[in-house]
Amino acid sequence: MAGTPEEVPKVRRVGDIGPSRARNRPETREGLHRGMDVDVALVQWPSEDGKRQALASAWIPRLLLVAQEAEPPELLDHLEDWVRLPASSADTRARVEALAQRANALTPLTPVLEDDRLLRFRNAQLQVSELHGRLLATLVEHFGKVVDRPTLLRRGWPNETPTDNTLDVQIARLRRRLAPLGLQIRTVRSRGFLLAADGAPAGAAARSKDGRT
Repeated sequence: MAGTPEEVPKVRRVGDIGPSRARNRPETREGLHRGMDVDVALVQWPSEDGKRQALASAWIPRLLLVAQEAEPPELLDHLEDWVRLPASSADTRARVEALAQRANALTPLTPVLEDDRLLRFRNAQLQVSELHGRLLATLVEHFGKVVDRPTLLRRGWPNETPTDNTLDVQIARLRRRLAPLGLQIRTVRSRGFLLAADGAPAGAAARSKDGRT
């Protein structure tokens, strides 16, 4: 009998470690292995079918550990694979890294805002408020480019006249929420704000006169 679906995190961080470091540190926390730069969930089959279904709904890669006497299931999507127990650590790690590579190939390199409220980036997703959705719509549209304050004030508060301080407060809140996704909002002095991925170069267009962002 399938178990009750378990709640899974809405945000999954895509880290910055490369393949060599991933092999030296494959296990990140209980039930998860680090493959390449993506967390892959390990799921006992068939006892954890509820967990499997919840992970699949959140588009989290998963490796099914099939019990010795059990029949392997039909795979739900391209982010799933299985290995029969007992399995060697080398075989498990190879399948984890293959799933991670597949996940990286299927995930967007730029953020996507769906239904004005759901932000997707790489293998992570984040539900935001209506206000933050309006601000993000503009920042995502101009991903990697500076958006000036008047534009963000107009888009964020179409029927109001907020102050610059109001915008700064909301940008600070949004910045904290985006950090787990590997996204950052940079302040470009005297110009506005820029949405970029962690580690992305600022670029000449986004630099202020003294070279700082």
